[in-house]
Amino acid sequence: MINLLYFFFFFFISFKSVSTEIELNNNKVTYINSKNIFFDNENNKVILGKDSYINNDEVTIVANGGHIDFKNNNIIIEDKFYILQVNEIFSGKNLKSDTKFINATADDVSYIINKDFKIQSSSLDKKQNQINLYNNYITPCKINGIFNCPTWSLSVKKTVYNQTTDKYNHYNTFLRIADVTMFYIPYFSHYGQKAPRKAGFLTPSFDILSINTGEFNVTAPYYLPLNEQADILFTPTIFTNSLDKFNLISQYNLVSSSGNTNIILNNQFDNTKTDGKTIYNSLGITDTTIINKESFIKTKLNFTNNISEYKDNSEETNPIIDNIFVSYNKYSTIYDKDYTEIKFNSITSFKVDDQSTTPNVLPSLKYYNFINNSFFGKKIFFKNKFILENIFRNTSLSGLPNNIVNFGMNNNFKSRKNMNSINFINSIDNIFRYNNINYFDGNDKEGERYFFSQILSSEINKLYSFKNRNIFEPKIKLTFTNDFRNRDINLNEDSKSISFDYNSIFTGNRMNGYDKSDDSLRLSYGLEYRNRDKYNFIDFVNVGQTYNFNNSNEYLDKIKDDGNFSDYLLDTNFSSNNLNFSNKLRADNKSYGIKEIFSQFRIDKEDQKISIFFNKTDDDSFEDSNESQNLGLSFSKKISDFANISYSSSFDVLNNYQPYSQRLGLNLFDDCSVLEIVYQNSRYNDLNNTKPKETISFRYTMEYLGFLSYNQNFNSIFTDMGEIGYGK
Repeated sequence: MINLLYFFFFFFISFKSVSTEIELNNNKVTYINSKNIFFDNENNKVILGKDSYINNDEVTIVANGGHIDFKNNNIIIEDKFYILQVNEIFSGKNLKSDTKFINATADDVSYIINKDFKIQSSSLDKKQNQINLYNNYITPCKINGIFNCPTWSLSVKKTVYNQTTDKYNHYNTFLRIADVTMFYIPYFSHYGQKAPRKAGFLTPSFDILSINTGEFNVTAPYYLPLNEQADILFTPTIFTNSLDKFNLISQYNLVSSSGNTNIILNNQFDNTKTDGKTIYNSLGITDTTIINKESFIKTKLNFTNNISEYKDNSEETNPIIDNIFVSYNKYSTIYDKDYTEIKFNSITSFKVDDQSTTPNVLPSLKYYNFINNSFFGKKIFFKNKFILENIFRNTSLSGLPNNIVNFGMNNNFKSRKNMNSINFINSIDNIFRYNNINYFDGNDKEGERYFFSQILSSEINKLYSFKNRNIFEPKIKLTFTNDFRNRDINLNEDSKSISFDYNSIFTGNRMNGYDKSDDSLRLSYGLEYRNRDKYNFIDFVNVGQTYNFNNSNEYLDKIKDDGNFSDYLLDTNFSSNNLNFSNKLRADNKSYGIKEIFSQFRIDKEDQKISIFFNKTDDDSFEDSNESQNLGLSFSKKISDFANISYSSSFDVLNNYQPYSQRLGLNLFDDCSVLEIVYQNSRYNDLNNTKPKETISFRYTMEYLGFLSYNQNFNSIFTDMGEIGYGK
C-alpha cells in the first residue's frame, strides 16, 4: 500500500504542475508550475524541467532545464533562463547562482532596465550588489531597426553596476550610429531612476558657430541638489575663441507642499567686439506660496541691466528694466463663490520710447462676492465686485497722464424663472467709476472724473426639442443703459479693444475695460440651433442682430456703425467623423456684404491632418483697423511607418497672394530617434526688414543622448556655412 502511494506521488510531480517548498540551508525556495520535477536523492539534487519557476521573496528565476544543487546551495541552468527583479530583467544561459541571485555568473546576458534600455553582454559576473558586464552592446532602440541594427548604440568594453547606489560606470565606450563608429569615450558614469539625486555634470552641448572660423562654444550644465525639495542648476557657456566672452545661467528651484520658488540669474560678458564690451545681467523670481486650500500669494519679479562701454571711453547704460507682479488670491473651487485678488504691478518697457506709455499698477484690489438663493420660485443670483487701482507712469511725454486713481464698484442682480418651458431672465447691473487724473506738467484734462451706469436687461427664450436631438432656441433681450457721467474729461486707457460677434450682442456692458461704459437702449434677438446627434453634420447654427434705439453711443462709435440696425452676425460649426468646418461672419445689414469673416476647415485623421483658414476684415470694421485678407494652409501626412511630411503657409490675399511665411518639413523617425529637415521662408521677419529670410535646418535627436543640429541661412550660403549644434 505504501509503495502504491509513493508511485502515485512521483507520477503526480512528474506529469502535473506542482507547488512545493523546500529549504536549502535556511533559504526557502518555492517551485511553481513545474511540469517535470525530479528528485535525485542520490546526488542531493532537484532536476528542473521546462518552464520551471523558482520563486523567493527577492527574485524569480524562469528556467528551461537545469538543477538545484543541495550540497553546494546553488542553481545551475545550462539552457536559457530569465531572472525577474524590480525594474530589471535578466536573460541568458549557463547560469550558476545561489538561490537568491546574490552571487552569480552567466553568458550571453540580456539586461533590461526600466522597460526601455537594453544591455547585451557576452558575460556577467555578480558579487553581492555589484554586477560586472563585459563586451556590452547598450541601446534603447530596436535590435533589428531600419538599418537591421539599432539606430544608435554604445559599444562598451566593461560596465560596472552598483545595485545599492544605482550607479553605472562605463569603460572604453564607442558611440555607433547605424552601426558606424562615430567617436570614443574612455569613461563615463550615470545613475538610474532608483538613485537619489546626486551632484554632477549633465550632458554637455556643443554649438559650432562658424565652420570658416572654427568658432564654437561648450555648455556644461552642473546639477547641485540641496535637499529633497531644492536644487541649483549652473549652466556655464565657454567660448573657445576667446576668454573675454562668457555666459552663466544659475537656476534655483524649490518645490514643496507649501508652494514653489524659481530663481534665474543670467550673467553675460562680451569683450570681443571691436567697438567695446557689453555686460548684461538679469534676475527673474517666480514664487507661489500656498496659505491654505483657498488662498495663495503669487509673485513675479524681473530685473534687467544692460551696460555698453565703447573704445572711445564713452558709455551707454540702460536703466534697470523691471517687471514686478505680486498678487494675493483667495478663491474657491465651487462656482460663484467669493474671490479676492490683490495685485502690485510695476512694468518698465525695454524700449525707451515706450517707457512713458507703459503704466504701473500700484496696487490693484479686486473683491468678488456671490450670493445664490431661491425666492418665490425664482433662482436669484447676486454678484458684487469692488476695484481699486493706482496707475502710475514715470513721465507723461506721450500726453497721457502720469497718475490715475481708479475706484469702481459693480454689482449684478439676476433672477431666473421658468414658466411653461419659457425662461424669463431679468438682470440689473450697477457700474460706478471714479477717476482722479494728474499730469506732471499740468494739463487742462486733469481733475476728477466719474460716471454711473445702470444696465437693465430682460431676456426671454424658449427651447423647442424634436426627438431630443434637434433643439431650437429663439431668444430676445432688451437692454437699457442709463449713463450719468462727468464728460469734461474723456480718457480711454483700457477699453480700446472690443469684440463684436454673436455672443457679444447679448452682453450687458460690451466695453471690456473700466474707462468706458456701453450707453444704449437696444433690442437683441437671435435664433440658435443645436444638434445632439453625433451622426448629424450640423453641430450648431446661431444667427442674430441688434436694433439700437439711439444710433450713436460709445460702443457703436468703436465699430463704425451709425445705423439703428447692427450688422448680421452668424456663428456656425459643422462636423462629421474626422471633418470640421467652423465659421464666424459679420455681414452688412443693407448690402449683405461681408465685413468680417473667419472660416476654418479641418481634417483630423490619425495619419493625415489638413487645416485651411480664411480671415477677412474691412478697413472700416473697427477703430484703427486696416483692411486685410489672409489665407492659411497647413497639412501633415504620414507617408510610411517611419516618415511624415508637413507644410504650412499663410498668404496676403490683397497683395497677389504674397506669402507671409512658408514651412516645409520632413520627419524621419523610429522608436528612438528623429531626423527633422525643415525649410522656412519668412517674408515679414521684423518691422524694418521686409526681405524674405530663407533657412534650412537639420536636427537629429537621439533618445537619452541629445541632439545634433545644423542651420543654414540662404542669404549667407556663400560666406558662412551656418551653425552646428549638439545638446541634450
